[in-house]
Amino acid sequence: MRISFQGRIFNYHSKVRVFTKKELLVFRDEQDQLQFPLQIGLAYAQKDIIRYIKSCYRRGFKRLNLNHYLCQIPA
Repeated sequence: MRISFQGRIFNYHSKVRVFTKKELLVFRDEQDQLQFPLQIGLAYAQKDIIRYIKSCYRRGFKRLNLNHYLCQIPA
């Protein structure tokens, strides 16, 4: 699944680990680690964001615009 977030596009697949670290959303696979700062005030929604990404992957989404999803979360 291709995720677009903060002007970058990257591939999310079964071997990518996604987690949060303070106010960062971190994607890590065997080769790379990408870190993205979350919007101020979204720390409470970190688990929901990760669940949403994994849910979209399981449902077979080809693309995911994470910016659009984050705009819908009330700060």
